[in-house]
Order: sequence, then C-alpha cells, then structure tokens
Amino acid sequence: MDTTRCIRITAISVDPAAHAVETAAAHELRDYLGRMGGGELPMLAPNDPALPGAGVVFVGGSDTAVRHGLCQAGELASLAADAFVVRSRDGQVLAAGGGYRGTVYAVYRLLEHLGCRFYHEELEIVPDPGAGQIPAILDLADSPAFEWRAMWGTVPTLKAGLSPGEWPAAIQGIELPRMMAIPRGGFWHHTLGFLLPASEQPPEYLALLGGERRVVDPARQQYCLSNPDFLRLATEAALRWMDEDPEPVYYPIHYGDVGNFCECANCRAMYAEQGSITDAVIGFLNQIAAEAEARHPEKFLTILAYWGTRNPPVRQRPRANLLIVFCAISECQARPWSHPVNQRLHVCRDLERWIELHPLGPQGIITFEYPTTYYFAGYPYPALYAHAENLRYYRRLGLRGVYICGLTRGHLLPLYSYVMSRLLWNPERDLGALIDQFCRAWYGPAAEPMCQYVDLLHRSAISSSSQGVMDCHAGPGQLFFRELWTRDLLDQADELLARAEAAADTQAVRQRVAGEYWGLLFTDLYLHAASARNLTPDASPRGYSTAAPTEADYRRMATLLRLCQELERPWDVEKRRQYSLTAIVGFEPTATPWWTCPRVQQLMEDPRRVWEEDDRQHVDRLARHVAVLENEHTQAVLIPALGGRIWRLYAKAAGVDLLRREPVPWHLLEGGAHSATHVEIGGYEEYAGELYGAPGWAERYACTVTPDGNSATLTAQVDGGLELRRIVRLLETEPGIEVESRLTNSGDATRQGVVLRAHPEFVLDGVADEPVLLVRQADGIWAERAPVSETWLSGPDLPAGAWGLVNRTRNVGVIDEFDLDQVKRCYLYIRGDGSAYNLELFSVKRDLHPGEWLELRHRYALRHGPWLERT
Repeated sequence: MDTTRCIRITAISVDPAAHAVETAAAHELRDYLGRMGGGELPMLAPNDPALPGAGVVFVGGSDTAVRHGLCQAGELASLAADAFVVRSRDGQVLAAGGGYRGTVYAVYRLLEHLGCRFYHEELEIVPDPGAGQIPAILDLADSPAFEWRAMWGTVPTLKAGLSPGEWPAAIQGIELPRMMAIPRGGFWHHTLGFLLPASEQPPEYLALLGGERRVVDPARQQYCLSNPDFLRLATEAALRWMDEDPEPVYYPIHYGDVGNFCECANCRAMYAEQGSITDAVIGFLNQIAAEAEARHPEKFLTILAYWGTRNPPVRQRPRANLLIVFCAISECQARPWSHPVNQRLHVCRDLERWIELHPLGPQGIITFEYPTTYYFAGYPYPALYAHAENLRYYRRLGLRGVYICGLTRGHLLPLYSYVMSRLLWNPERDLGALIDQFCRAWYGPAAEPMCQYVDLLHRSAISSSSQGVMDCHAGPGQLFFRELWTRDLLDQADELLARAEAAADTQAVRQRVAGEYWGLLFTDLYLHAASARNLTPDASPRGYSTAAPTEADYRRMATLLRLCQELERPWDVEKRRQYSLTAIVGFEPTATPWWTCPRVQQLMEDPRRVWEEDDRQHVDRLARHVAVLENEHTQAVLIPALGGRIWRLYAKAAGVDLLRREPVPWHLLEGGAHSATHVEIGGYEEYAGELYGAPGWAERYACTVTPDGNSATLTAQVDGGLELRRIVRLLETEPGIEVESRLTNSGDATRQGVVLRAHPEFVLDGVADEPVLLVRQADGIWAERAPVSETWLSGPDLPAGAWGLVNRTRNVGVIDEFDLDQVKRCYLYIRGDGSAYNLELFSVKRDLHPGEWLELRHRYALRHGPWLERT
C-alpha cells in the first residue's frame, strides 16, 4: 500500500443517537485499529468541536458525513437494511449501511480491506502495527445477494456477513435482534409443538396417526388442521408471539419434523376437497396470515415446503405475507439441482412452480439447505461445489433467503463454513480462490495437498455416474458412496492426506489434518472392513455372505485408532445408530479410556498379528449368532442376538426371499443392541408395545433349535419385567412359518396396557408389483381393496382371521392367518419406494398381573395358483 496516499486514522465518530448496534460497531472498529497500531483512538460525536479535520472514520450516517461529501443526503436511507458503503474523501472515511446491520457489515468490510481476515472462531488474522491506514480515495458499495443469509457453522456470524439467525449474533456484547423468530424452548425449524405444547391441549386437537392421538416430542408433534378450534388457538398463539417478540421479521409456523399428517375423516376430506395435503397446510396458514397482516402488516409468517408438502399446491395460493421455506432434503446433495439425477426428482420444477404461485414471486421463497450429514458426522460428504452452483441459481431466480443447516460438526467443516458464508453474500465469488485462501491460512504448509484433496473429492462426486443420491441422513453406506469410493479413488485421497499430515508443522495443523484423515479412513473401513464382517444378504444357499477384513484393512485400522487417540474421539461413533469402532475392529475394548485396552494397543502396534488371529476365528464366531431352520419347502434364518428376529424366509420351490433384509452389523451381533434407538435390519421382529421400535427387537434371546431343525424356541427379558417367549415353526405342507409368541409379566407389579406387535417386512422379490390387499370377511368371502401407504383395519373392518397381499397377474401372494380373539388391529404399511410391505398385527391390549400373559399366534404362507383362484 502506498502510505503517502493513505489516511491515518485519528478518531472514530458515531452519532450519540445512533442505534446501540452501530455504537458497538464503532467500538469494534476502534479496538481492531488499536491492535493494528492505531493507539487509543478517541470516540467523538459528529458535531463535537474536538473532531479532527482529517482522519475521522464516521460509523453510521450523520449530517457531518454529508457535509464532508462522504454521502448524499438520503443516500443511506435508500439502501436496503444490509447494504453499505465504505468511502473516503478529503481525508475522511465513512462506514455506514442502510440499517444498523449494514453498518456492522461495513465496519468488517473496512477491516478486511485493511488486511484483517476472519477465518474461524479460533483463527483471525490482524495485520501488524502500521497496517491500519486507508487509501485516500476509496469507494466500496455492496449489498448481499439474499435478504436473509443464515447458517450453522464455525465462523463468527457478523464477521462473515451472515444474518442474525439461529446462532446468536453479537458485536461488543450487544446482541442483534434475530430476523427469524424462535419460540421459547425450541428452534425455528419446527415450531407448532413448542408454541402449543401438546400436553396442554385437548386430545381432539392432536393429529390422529395410526389410530391414536398421541403427545410426542414437540419437534415432531402434529395437529388436526381441520379442527376449527385448533385453528383459533393457533392463530391466537401466533399473534401473541408477534406481540410479545416484535423485533424479528419472520415468524415460522411450522409443522413437526415428520412426513405424515392427521388421518381423521375430516382431515382426509379436507385434503381431497382442497386438492392435496400441501393445499390444506397452505389454507390453514393463510387464515392465520390474514389475521397477522391486519395487526403486523410489515411482518411475515413462514411455512415449510418439506416432505409431505414439498410439492406445490393444486388450488391454494399462499398469501403475500406467508413465505415458503423450500426444503430439498431427499435429493442428491453432491450434485447441483441442474444435474440429471436431481432433474428427475423435480427440484427446479417444483421450486420454480412455487415462485409462480407466490404473490411476491421469488421474494416469497427461502430455501433450506442440507450440505452436511446428520449421522456419522466427520465422514467425507462432498457438497460444497454443488451448493456453490445452487446458490448462483438462487441468485438468478432472485430468492429472498437461504438457510444452511447443520454445519456444526463434520468433514471439512471449517472450510465449508468459511466458503459458504462468503458465497451467501455473493455467489459469484471465485470458489477456487476462496478455498485456496482458507486452506493456506488453516493448514499452513499442508495447504497444497489439502486443496488437491478438496478438489479430488468434489469433482469425483459431481462426475460420478451413480444414480443414487447423496442423502444427508443415510450415512457412508448408502449406494452413492458405495459406488463413488472405488479403491483407486480412496488410494488417491489417502496419499494426499498422508502428504498433508507429513507437511503439518504445528500441533494445531496436525490436529486439523488428522480430523479430515480420520473421516477418510473411517469411510474406507466402514465400506470395506466393517461391511465384510457384516451379514450381507445374497441369493446363495445359506442366504448371506460374510468375511474377515484383509491385512491391508488391519493396517488402516491401526492408523485410524492412532488418529482417534490423538483426537480423543470416543469409541461410539454414532450413538443414534448404535455404531461404534467395534464395527471396524471387530471387538469391544476392555478398558477405559479405550486406547488403554491391551487388544487395542496390540492392534495399533502389530496389525498383521491381530489380522492372522481374527481371520482364523471368524467362522467360529459367526456360528454363535445364526440359527437355521429348514425343511423341503422353506429355509428360515434366525438371529437370536438381535431380537430373535426371523431374518430370512426363503420359499425353495419358488426361489423367492419373502422378507426385506438389510445387512446385519457385526458389532451389534458381538456387542448387542439397545431398544432405545431402533436400527433397521429388516426381517420379522416383535415389539412389546405399540410404537415402532418398542422393546423386543434388540434384546439377545436364548435360542434352542429342535433336533429335526423344523422349529426353535426363543426367550428374552424385555422392558423391565416382561418375558417374551417365541416359538417359530416351519409349515409342513407349504412355504411359510408359524409364530407363537407369549408375553408374560414376570415382575412383581401389574403392567398396564400391555400390547404385542408383530412387525414383518415382505418383499416377494418383485412378485408383489401392483398388489391387491386381500381381506377375509366374517362370511368367509375374500374381499379385495387397493392398498395405500398406510391402512388400518380394526373394529368392523378387522379381517376375520386372515388377510394378505396378492399379485393377481402372477397369482402369487403372502397370506397371514391369525387367531381373531388375540388380535385388535391389523396394519398394512408400504415403504415410500414400494420396496416392502408390512402385514402387521397388534394384539389386544391388557393389564397383566404378575404371572399373567397374553399370546399372539399366526402364520405367514406363500400361496399361489388354485388356492388364490378360489378367493
């Protein structure tokens, strides 16, 4: 910088009547300039007689700034709230915005112009003394691409040009008013359950789901939108919220974080009458928005276009003060919305249709982004390049706002936080330059291989030929990653991260590289070593494959464990999915902390020796976890260690696997599972309770197989005092099984409302395409009905002891026969992709005194040909 043509700052000026945030911004500027060698600069009012004739920075607007020619009268008032100017004229400087937020952004932009850099909460660059001088002629004017720019991340909100959103945004201890309102005790994503606690409402206000109106977690609570009294209550709550918390601009009135809505007769009629569930939700919110507009015409309500309401409405149109938060959550986050995979999922079509429908056009839309993973945080999730392109698309459309969710932990998190926040302000910035700038500051001498790693990861993801999507909820085992992470790509990435680790020159940089290296090694071992051990379904005679990992995998395990110890990572990788390092290394540690376990230490020190031992023992260990029943018609594979489930049911003559199966994680076989967090493994399981995933599915069952291999008895203690005993028998004359379960109160106290739920997942290997639901009536005649995604049969609709799914074209089906005295409800559930059909039974509900029990006896059979023709 040519210091002969620079302004030396001598004072800071801010109007005494300025907003408290602008005054704080002036103090912030003085503090940073002091750190750059500016000394103790005085803070003076614009009309103070002591104000120097040169070298003053005016923070915020003032008449004095106008007199100095730094801005025109009314110029600042014409700017948007977040827009700003940074200008120098005749030895004086102005840093001011269209509102107090704009002034804050102006101050930080001025500091960046002087060489300050704000990379991370833990990394700021402040130039050496003498750098704090401003060019004599400077004219910066800027405004953000989006009115609302919010994200979770590791960057200071205001220093990154972000809006006050879910994270607190403060300057000099003064917190800025949030733009998005947040209900007491909750967060803005899903609010109705916090605004109107379900436990305080009459039951008829709650959504009828699965035949019941339940109080659940507030973030997942659904309500009956057709109830006029609930509409009145919700309107009163929204207006009260706006009255009591008047500073935000947006007030989210959002339904729960689920995809299903009330199933009562009135709601179903409302969906049909209005055209769709989306129409019903928009119609409900429009009525609240009309009342809100009358009292707060300058404010907006927001509603989610999410899961069940992602599709635009058929008949309804949102009011102008009802903004749409568009959530593309189930699409491929690794490829931009313009990619053919996402075009097939209609992201652009649906978003642009919402724009057409909204009275404000694109200014009626905010998007909700998912560039991170919510499970197994820390594994590579390459979303940055795709989201950079999407942001450019949003700017072309002219959207009002963008919210980026979930950047609180994960792979390359500091990089994502820095780059995405800058792109939210201006999506046209050079992506490569931003990545290079950050990596040089964050990784130091390891920057070059880290930049190459980032580029390799993202370009490989975007160019992948996989037809799968990179799903933020699915984890590293999803199809997209199985197809992306070839051995060649993994080896290239490993080489780059090894180079970065070798180049790291400080402990801080070593830790930063180690965190990313951990993610790569974990993914490699998750997809190869762990999946090799797992019981993986196949069409072989025994029905599954399993193998010990390779010697090379064991060497990678040793490196992964070393990194885990350096980073002090826990053994449990993902508690919500019951996934720990046991899945990787094949055993549980015997000491705390885990790295003091002798076997762990041996693996880190001598991976070859541990590999040789494990490879010899693998088959013997497997035999403890699997029981097989078999006759001329059927093979059944039972897994006693995980709920005594029937994991495979194979009809031999037809060559058909009847049950949907997922790989069974080895670490759950070895270490056990717990009922608190359900893990989908497929097959047939039972619950000691009505809720999905209730106790019973996870417990380790004792198992005895009869000598002839035709039946097995499984027993376990479940749910504090209940004993579940199940006898599984193969049918003698046709493919299928008979299940006889008894749930006994083995405790000392009466158990109230005990229910036993049978939960099978049938697939029929393609036989059940376009099935019909077959129900036996009281007169013995079979009736057909078209199945829907969720069908409840109870009371007069309860089948008379038999029901099933059949394919009339192929004349094949699965029939479930049961004891009518033991069953209260039948439930057909069809997975969203049509890949599985659950024929579930709910027993009668009873209070069980000590020693009493309830039973559930039924049989599933594969029927075809003449039998089905007679129904």
